[in-house]
This record gives sequence, C-alpha cells and structure tokens, in this order.
Amino acid sequence: MDANPDWGSYIGQVLITTPFMALATNGGDGLWNNPVHYAYDNSLNIYFMSQPSSRHMKHISSNPNVALAIYTTQQPALGNVRGVQIRGIASVLADKEIETAHRIYYGRSEFASVKATPENYMGPDAPWRYVRVTPTEIAYFDSERFGMSSQIIPSGVKL
Repeated sequence: MDANPDWGSYIGQVLITTPFMALATNGGDGLWNNPVHYAYDNSLNIYFMSQPSSRHMKHISSNPNVALAIYTTQQPALGNVRGVQIRGIASVLADKEIETAHRIYYGRSEFASVKATPENYMGPDAPWRYVRVTPTEIAYFDSERFGMSSQIIPSGVKL
C-alpha cells in the first residue's frame, strides 16, 4: 500500500482510459442507470450532456443526487482492476456556464472533430443540455495498489 497516495494522479489515470461512464439516477419511477460520454475538470467535476426529455434528465430535475462509475472494460477480468465511483450533485448548467463546459467537454480528443458551438446548447429549447456533477464522495478502486477495498479520497483532491 502506498504511504502517500498521489490521488490526483491515480484518478487521472482512470479518467483518461474511457470516454464513457455509468450514470445512476433516482426519480419518482425508481432507479435508472444510463451510459453517457463525459469529460472532467482539474477539480474532478464531471460534465456530460443529454437530452432534456431523457429519463435520467427528468430524474435530475427532481432529485439531483447521482452516482457515477468510471472504468474501462479493457481490463482483464482476473487481473488488476482500477475504477472510480462518485456520489455527487448534478446541476443542469445555466447559459452563462455553457462556454466553460463546452470547452472542457469538446477538449477530449475523441470529440475534436465535432463542429458544435456553445450556442447550440443554450436557451430553454436547446435539444441537448450540459450537466455538471460536483462530487460529494469519491472512491478509488485499484486491486494492485490497495487490494480488494475501495479507498475514499480526501476532499479537495485535484488532478
């Protein structure tokens, strides 16, 4: 076990392995889970976009508490496994926050060729909306470094 874990580096190594995460929400019709593309900032806020009419977005509008799981499926089933689980508060972003979210989201290399502009995601009738998840708890799992137990990350960790 590491004496002084470099949490930012460890989490960053997981986040770069996949553009997908599992998003869990809870609404009046119960629990729901959905895969979405995501991006992140240096403070470990997670950004994604979705259609306002989707089930998970309706859940977020009534209950902003969400859970995320980020891991790559390219890991061997019987080898060392790494992943991040996050509990957080989801916020549908206001127009004044869209430009920053857009820069972060489209800053991921797999989206570099997309020609969307921030204005495509502004206004009450935008077909897609940005969401920021602010973590309230982050757990890091790394079977090589820490065995078979998740490590709760101290608040304030940055990449």
